[in-house]
Amino acid sequence: MSSALYERIKSNKFTSNGEYKNLKYGICEMQGWRNEMEDSNCVFKSQSDQDEWSFYAVFDGHGGSFSSKMSSEYLWGQIYQEMLENSSRNRNDSKNSFRLNSLSPEEIINSVKNGFYTFDRKLLERVKSLNYEDKSGTTVIAALITINYIYLINCGDSRGILVRDNQIEINTFDHKPTQLKERQRIQNAGGLVALNRVNGGLATSRGLGDFDYKNIPNLDQNKQFVTCEPDVYVSKRSLNDRYLVLACDGIWDVLDNESVKNLIDQKLQTTNINNENFVELLSEDLVLKSFEKGSKDNMSAVIIYFSQKMNKTTTTNNNKIDESLQHSARGIRKESSLNSRSDLSQSSNNIKKISSAVFGKK
Repeated sequence: MSSALYERIKSNKFTSNGEYKNLKYGICEMQGWRNEMEDSNCVFKSQSDQDEWSFYAVFDGHGGSFSSKMSSEYLWGQIYQEMLENSSRNRNDSKNSFRLNSLSPEEIINSVKNGFYTFDRKLLERVKSLNYEDKSGTTVIAALITINYIYLINCGDSRGILVRDNQIEINTFDHKPTQLKERQRIQNAGGLVALNRVNGGLATSRGLGDFDYKNIPNLDQNKQFVTCEPDVYVSKRSLNDRYLVLACDGIWDVLDNESVKNLIDQKLQTTNINNENFVELLSEDLVLKSFEKGSKDNMSAVIIYFSQKMNKTTTTNNNKIDESLQHSARGIRKESSLNSRSDLSQSSNNIKKISSAVFGKK
């Protein structure tokens, strides 16, 4: 391999940055050695001062980019719609009076799961309209940050970590078919794990799309060979929260959790955090390090940095998750899209409805 080819591939990357309240985020993606860029990402932010939240996600596509692109555009809209309907049922809230932060963690977890299920069904309808010509799928690693809570959402073998103080507070569980729980579901559906893959084909056991692995009649979505059910990890926000990392397996295949943390910590020691793009540079360094370590996959990373201390009135008694929330979390398991280069920030009142978007209706 020539050094010129190596440098050309290395330079073919895209970066972005932004901020929301006390959060700064940076995004970097690189096609790498792959023939196609199948990853996507998104950032959605509330524009209401009465309801502060932000949503970040990386979608690692495979078999094409259709599922990852559709998910980056419309998955959050479906989740938000589920939250709105949840609030309407339980509190009789109208659309205009709805506040995401008024929902309990349990309600948000249920809305996230239902949002994934509903989105996947609607994605299937779109694939049917294409005569099943699309065979793609995508993993999802996402973070929803509200005033008091951090939610890490994982579906597939991408990964997220939350660093608090000087340690990794949360790291998500990779959904691989070789894991006991995943293998049992696959076998119960009549499938097998061969060559560490679902039915010898797919390397991840959860995701959106991949409908060739979700076609057992009369079997619930969470019992198919491949399920779209996400794990949701919940933590109360802390004054000591430092940063979140969301990345596809093109990163994690060559760098473990501690290596990623150490790389970012070392960069932070020599980085001027007053520069508006410093988190973007952190994400770029992470992607470049993965490429240099030999990653042959697409590489995407989103880093969210907690740039200011939280208001102490919002963190009273927030040092630990309460017992009921801890139980709920166990029960589950448990600024822009760079591809479109368009701002995906949305206010609470104008989130796109997935039903209109997926079926092409205005």
